[in-house]
Amino acid sequence: MSLTAHLFRFTASRNDRKRDEGLTAPEEIFRFDNIPYGPDPWWHLLDIYRPRDAEGKIPVIIDVHGGGWVYGDKVLYSHYCMDLARRGFAVVNFTYRLAPEHKFPASLEDTNLVFSWVLEHADEYGFDRGHIAPAADMAFSAQAMHDSFSMSNMTPQTPALNRGIWKNLEEQVRKWVSSFGAIYVIAGPVLDKKPSELKAIGKNAVSVPEEFYKVLLTKSGDSVIAVAFIFPNDKPKGSIWDYAVSVDEAEERTGLDFFYLLDDVLEKSAEKTFSPLDWN
Repeated sequence: MSLTAHLFRFTASRNDRKRDEGLTAPEEIFRFDNIPYGPDPWWHLLDIYRPRDAEGKIPVIIDVHGGGWVYGDKVLYSHYCMDLARRGFAVVNFTYRLAPEHKFPASLEDTNLVFSWVLEHADEYGFDRGHIAPAADMAFSAQAMHDSFSMSNMTPQTPALNRGIWKNLEEQVRKWVSSFGAIYVIAGPVLDKKPSELKAIGKNAVSVPEEFYKVLLTKSGDSVIAVAFIFPNDKPKGSIWDYAVSVDEAEERTGLDFFYLLDDVLEKSAEKTFSPLDWN
Protein backbone atom coordinates (compact mmCIF):
# COMPACT_ATOMS: atom_id res chain seq x y z
CA MET A 1 0.00 0.00 0.00
CA SER A 2 1.28 3.51 -0.82
CA LEU A 3 2.09 5.96 1.94
CA THR A 4 -0.61 8.30 0.64
CA ALA A 5 -3.31 5.63 0.88
CA HIS A 6 -2.14 4.62 4.35
CA LEU A 7 -2.20 8.22 5.65
CA PHE A 8 -5.63 8.83 4.12
CA ARG A 9 -7.08 5.73 5.79
CA PHE A 10 -5.57 6.66 9.14
CA THR A 11 -6.82 10.27 9.06
CA ALA A 12 -10.29 9.43 7.76
CA SER A 13 -10.72 6.61 10.29
CA ARG A 14 -9.80 8.89 13.19
CA ASN A 15 -12.27 11.55 12.07
CA ASP A 16 -15.07 9.03 11.46
CA ARG A 17 -14.65 7.47 14.92
CA LYS A 18 -14.94 10.91 16.47
CA ARG A 19 -18.03 11.68 14.35
CA ASP A 20 -19.87 8.53 15.41
CA GLU A 21 -18.81 8.47 19.05
CA GLY A 22 -21.80 7.71 21.28
CA LEU A 23 -24.24 7.09 18.43
CA THR A 24 -26.60 4.11 18.63
CA ALA A 25 -29.03 2.50 16.21
CA PRO A 26 -32.44 4.28 16.25
CA GLU A 27 -35.19 2.16 17.82
CA GLU A 28 -37.56 2.97 14.97
CA ILE A 29 -35.28 1.25 12.44
CA PHE A 30 -35.39 -2.47 11.61
CA ARG A 31 -32.07 -3.92 10.40
CA PHE A 32 -31.09 -6.86 8.20
CA ASP A 33 -27.33 -7.28 8.65
CA ASN A 34 -24.50 -9.04 6.80
CA ILE A 35 -26.45 -10.31 3.81
CA PRO A 36 -24.13 -11.75 1.13
CA TYR A 37 -24.54 -10.18 -2.32
CA GLY A 38 -21.59 -11.83 -4.08
CA PRO A 39 -19.03 -14.65 -3.84
CA ASP A 40 -16.51 -13.01 -1.49
CA PRO A 41 -17.53 -13.83 2.13
CA TRP A 42 -15.50 -10.92 3.55
CA TRP A 43 -16.18 -8.06 1.17
CA HIS A 44 -19.52 -8.89 -0.44
CA LEU A 45 -21.83 -8.09 2.47
CA LEU A 46 -24.66 -5.58 2.77
CA ASP A 47 -27.10 -4.30 5.39
CA ILE A 48 -30.69 -3.15 4.88
CA TYR A 49 -32.44 -0.59 7.08
CA ARG A 50 -36.20 0.00 7.03
CA PRO A 51 -38.56 2.04 9.22
CA ARG A 52 -40.30 -0.36 11.61
CA ASP A 53 -43.71 1.13 10.88
CA ALA A 54 -43.35 1.01 7.08
CA GLU A 55 -45.66 -1.39 5.27
CA GLY A 56 -45.38 -2.74 1.75
CA LYS A 57 -42.91 -1.43 -0.81
CA ILE A 58 -41.09 1.81 -0.11
CA PRO A 59 -38.47 3.81 -2.06
CA VAL A 60 -34.99 2.38 -1.83
CA ILE A 61 -31.66 4.19 -1.49
CA ILE A 62 -28.48 2.33 -2.44
CA ASP A 63 -25.64 4.09 -0.66
CA VAL A 64 -22.28 3.86 -2.43
CA HIS A 65 -20.06 5.11 0.37
CA GLY A 66 -17.30 7.65 -0.07
CA GLY A 67 -13.58 7.15 0.47
CA GLY A 68 -12.11 7.43 -3.00
CA TRP A 69 -12.42 3.65 -3.50
CA VAL A 70 -9.56 3.13 -1.03
CA TYR A 71 -11.28 3.57 2.34
CA GLY A 72 -14.51 2.76 4.18
CA ASP A 73 -17.04 0.00 4.70
CA LYS A 74 -20.70 -0.39 5.61
CA VAL A 75 -20.01 -0.14 9.36
CA LEU A 76 -18.53 3.35 9.04
CA TYR A 77 -21.57 4.63 7.13
CA SER A 78 -24.29 2.79 9.04
CA HIS A 79 -25.44 5.77 11.13
CA TYR A 80 -25.71 8.00 8.06
CA CYS A 81 -27.74 5.32 6.27
CA MET A 82 -29.99 4.67 9.26
CA ASP A 83 -30.74 8.38 9.42
CA LEU A 84 -31.91 8.21 5.81
CA ALA A 85 -34.09 5.20 6.69
CA ARG A 86 -35.75 7.24 9.45
CA ARG A 87 -37.06 9.51 6.70
CA GLY A 88 -39.14 6.70 5.22
CA PHE A 89 -36.74 4.82 2.95
CA ALA A 90 -35.34 1.34 2.64
CA VAL A 91 -31.57 1.86 2.61
CA VAL A 92 -29.00 -0.60 1.26
CA ASN A 93 -25.57 -0.08 2.82
CA PHE A 94 -22.77 -2.27 1.44
CA THR A 95 -19.06 -2.96 1.63
CA TYR A 96 -17.05 -3.18 -1.58
CA ARG A 97 -13.48 -4.23 -2.36
CA LEU A 98 -10.96 -1.42 -1.89
CA ALA A 99 -7.86 -0.34 -3.77
CA PRO A 100 -4.93 -0.76 -3.83
CA GLU A 101 -5.38 -4.33 -2.54
CA HIS A 102 -8.02 -4.89 -5.23
CA LYS A 103 -7.33 -3.38 -8.61
CA PHE A 104 -9.78 -1.25 -10.58
CA PRO A 105 -12.55 -1.94 -11.60
CA ALA A 106 -13.18 -4.28 -8.61
CA SER A 107 -15.14 -1.62 -6.70
CA LEU A 108 -17.35 -0.89 -9.72
CA GLU A 109 -17.94 -4.59 -10.30
CA ASP A 110 -19.11 -4.91 -6.69
CA THR A 111 -21.42 -1.92 -7.07
CA ASN A 112 -22.99 -3.53 -10.13
CA LEU A 113 -23.46 -6.74 -8.14
CA VAL A 114 -25.38 -4.81 -5.47
CA PHE A 115 -27.71 -3.18 -7.97
CA SER A 116 -28.43 -6.58 -9.53
CA TRP A 117 -29.04 -8.06 -6.08
CA VAL A 118 -31.50 -5.28 -5.19
CA LEU A 119 -33.49 -5.89 -8.36
CA GLU A 120 -33.59 -9.63 -7.72
CA HIS A 121 -34.70 -9.24 -4.07
CA ALA A 122 -37.02 -6.24 -4.39
CA ASP A 123 -40.15 -8.21 -3.49
CA GLU A 124 -38.49 -9.98 -0.59
CA TYR A 125 -37.39 -6.78 1.16
CA GLY A 126 -40.15 -4.41 0.02
CA PHE A 127 -38.08 -2.24 -2.32
CA ASP A 128 -39.66 0.37 -4.56
CA ARG A 129 -37.98 3.21 -6.41
CA GLY A 130 -39.61 6.58 -6.80
CA HIS A 131 -38.08 10.03 -6.43
CA ILE A 132 -37.70 12.79 -9.01
CA ALA A 133 -33.92 13.24 -8.99
CA PRO A 134 -32.18 9.85 -9.27
CA ALA A 135 -29.50 9.37 -6.64
CA ALA A 136 -27.18 8.08 -9.34
CA ASP A 137 -27.02 11.64 -10.69
CA MET A 138 -25.80 12.99 -7.35
CA ALA A 139 -22.39 11.30 -7.10
CA PHE A 140 -20.65 14.69 -7.41
CA SER A 141 -21.84 15.78 -3.97
CA ALA A 142 -22.80 13.95 -0.79
CA GLN A 143 -24.91 16.95 0.26
CA ALA A 144 -26.73 17.03 -3.08
CA MET A 145 -27.49 13.33 -2.78
CA HIS A 146 -28.76 13.82 0.77
CA ASP A 147 -30.94 16.77 -0.34
CA SER A 148 -32.44 14.75 -3.19
CA PHE A 149 -34.27 12.65 -0.60
CA SER A 150 -35.98 15.58 1.15
CA MET A 151 -39.80 15.64 1.03
CA SER A 152 -39.71 18.77 -1.16
CA ASN A 153 -38.27 16.51 -3.88
CA MET A 154 -41.08 13.96 -3.60
CA THR A 155 -44.31 13.75 -5.51
CA PRO A 156 -46.72 10.81 -6.04
CA GLN A 157 -45.83 9.03 -9.26
CA THR A 158 -47.39 5.77 -10.37
CA PRO A 159 -45.05 2.76 -10.38
CA ALA A 160 -45.93 2.15 -14.04
CA LEU A 161 -44.62 5.59 -15.00
CA ASN A 162 -41.67 5.62 -12.62
CA ARG A 163 -40.37 2.18 -13.57
CA GLY A 164 -41.25 2.54 -17.24
CA ILE A 165 -40.86 5.45 -19.62
CA TRP A 166 -39.73 7.90 -16.91
CA LYS A 167 -36.85 5.56 -16.05
CA ASN A 168 -36.08 5.20 -19.77
CA LEU A 169 -35.77 8.97 -20.08
CA GLU A 170 -33.52 9.18 -16.99
CA GLU A 171 -31.18 6.61 -18.51
CA GLN A 172 -31.23 8.39 -21.88
CA VAL A 173 -30.34 11.70 -20.24
CA ARG A 174 -27.24 10.11 -18.71
CA LYS A 175 -26.21 8.91 -22.18
CA TRP A 176 -26.74 12.40 -23.59
CA VAL A 177 -24.55 13.84 -20.84
CA SER A 178 -21.76 11.57 -22.06
CA SER A 179 -22.27 12.92 -25.59
CA PHE A 180 -22.85 16.63 -24.92
CA GLY A 181 -20.77 17.03 -21.76
CA ALA A 182 -23.43 18.82 -19.68
CA ILE A 183 -27.22 19.16 -19.70
CA TYR A 184 -29.54 21.37 -17.69
CA VAL A 185 -32.44 19.24 -16.41
CA ILE A 186 -35.62 20.55 -14.80
CA ALA A 187 -38.34 18.09 -13.74
CA GLY A 188 -41.56 18.19 -11.77
CA PRO A 189 -45.32 17.78 -11.77
CA VAL A 190 -47.68 19.67 -14.06
CA LEU A 191 -49.93 21.54 -11.62
CA ASP A 192 -52.45 23.17 -13.91
CA LYS A 193 -55.47 22.32 -11.73
CA LYS A 194 -56.57 23.28 -8.24
CA PRO A 195 -55.66 20.75 -5.52
CA SER A 196 -59.37 20.10 -4.95
CA GLU A 197 -59.65 18.91 -8.56
CA LEU A 198 -56.89 16.32 -8.18
CA LYS A 199 -56.95 12.87 -6.62
CA ALA A 200 -55.56 12.86 -3.08
CA ILE A 201 -53.80 10.11 -1.11
CA GLY A 202 -52.74 9.54 2.49
CA LYS A 203 -53.91 11.00 5.77
CA ASN A 204 -52.51 14.40 4.76
CA ALA A 205 -54.44 14.35 1.46
CA VAL A 206 -51.39 14.77 -0.78
CA SER A 207 -52.48 15.76 -4.29
CA VAL A 208 -51.58 13.35 -7.09
CA PRO A 209 -50.46 15.14 -10.30
CA GLU A 210 -52.00 13.95 -13.55
CA GLU A 211 -48.83 14.66 -15.56
CA PHE A 212 -45.08 15.13 -15.11
CA TYR A 213 -42.61 17.13 -17.18
CA LYS A 214 -38.88 17.01 -17.79
CA VAL A 215 -37.15 19.85 -19.65
CA LEU A 216 -33.63 19.60 -21.11
CA LEU A 217 -31.24 22.18 -22.50
CA THR A 218 -27.68 21.78 -23.74
CA LYS A 219 -25.10 23.20 -26.09
CA SER A 220 -24.54 21.37 -29.36
CA GLY A 221 -21.65 22.81 -31.31
CA ASP A 222 -22.37 26.53 -31.69
CA SER A 223 -26.09 26.06 -31.04
CA VAL A 224 -28.26 25.76 -27.95
CA ILE A 225 -30.92 23.06 -28.19
CA ALA A 226 -33.79 22.22 -25.88
CA VAL A 227 -36.68 19.78 -25.62
CA ALA A 228 -39.41 18.98 -23.12
CA PHE A 229 -41.32 15.79 -22.30
CA ILE A 230 -44.76 15.61 -20.69
CA PHE A 231 -45.97 12.20 -19.50
CA PRO A 232 -49.37 11.20 -18.11
CA ASN A 233 -49.14 9.81 -14.58
CA ASP A 234 -50.46 6.36 -15.48
CA LYS A 235 -49.12 3.81 -17.99
CA PRO A 236 -47.69 5.75 -20.95
CA LYS A 237 -46.81 3.55 -23.91
CA GLY A 238 -44.45 4.02 -26.81
CA SER A 239 -41.20 5.97 -27.10
CA ILE A 240 -40.10 8.99 -25.11
CA TRP A 241 -40.37 10.96 -28.34
CA ASP A 242 -44.10 10.28 -28.47
CA TYR A 243 -44.35 12.66 -25.50
CA ALA A 244 -41.85 15.31 -26.64
CA VAL A 245 -42.96 18.93 -26.96
CA SER A 246 -41.28 22.28 -27.38
CA VAL A 247 -40.15 24.12 -24.27
CA ASP A 248 -42.60 26.88 -25.20
CA GLU A 249 -45.46 24.39 -24.92
CA ALA A 250 -44.16 23.06 -21.61
CA GLU A 251 -43.96 26.61 -20.26
CA GLU A 252 -47.52 27.27 -21.37
CA ARG A 253 -48.72 24.10 -19.62
CA THR A 254 -46.80 24.68 -16.37
CA GLY A 255 -46.84 28.47 -16.15
CA LEU A 256 -43.06 28.45 -15.62
CA ASP A 257 -40.26 30.30 -17.42
CA PHE A 258 -37.45 27.74 -17.43
CA PHE A 259 -34.49 29.45 -19.10
CA TYR A 260 -35.14 33.15 -18.55
CA LEU A 261 -31.44 33.81 -17.85
CA LEU A 262 -30.50 32.91 -21.41
CA ASP A 263 -29.89 35.59 -24.01
CA ASP A 264 -33.34 36.41 -25.47
CA VAL A 265 -32.36 35.43 -29.00
CA LEU A 266 -30.93 32.08 -27.89
CA GLU A 267 -33.90 31.44 -25.59
CA LYS A 268 -36.49 32.04 -28.30
CA SER A 269 -34.64 29.88 -30.80
CA ALA A 270 -34.10 26.95 -28.43
CA GLU A 271 -37.57 26.98 -26.88
CA LYS A 272 -39.65 27.45 -30.04
CA THR A 273 -39.03 24.07 -31.68
CA PHE A 274 -37.16 20.81 -31.20
CA SER A 275 -35.86 18.01 -33.39
CA PRO A 276 -35.05 14.44 -32.28
CA LEU A 277 -32.22 14.53 -34.82
CA ASP A 278 -30.45 17.18 -32.73
CA TRP A 279 -30.34 14.73 -29.84
CA ASN A 280 -29.40 11.63 -31.81
